[in-house]
Amino acid sequence: MSLHAEDPDPLLAFSIGPAGAVPMAAPAEPTPQPIVPAQDARREPQSAPLESLIARVERLERALDESKSQVSSLTSEVATLVGLLRDIRKLS
Repeated sequence: MSLHAEDPDPLLAFSIGPAGAVPMAAPAEPTPQPIVPAQDARREPQSAPLESLIARVERLERALDESKSQVSSLTSEVATLVGLLRDIRKLS
């Protein structure tokens, strides 16, 4: 006994028969538009944005290194606290 034959799921009713199928028109593809017109792209100097990106990457790398050292320090402190708790429980 099939569960689908006795109590069809109303959400799947669209797939039961071809009578409800309505052909849809193919979606129209949008025409790609340039973000910056080609004339403006040639006029802007590329060195300023590149230099700012390089500076930003360097700041992010320094921040990452600092964060790694902080995580390492915190890991060591947590390990110390866990060891202290273990010792306190043994003495109790």
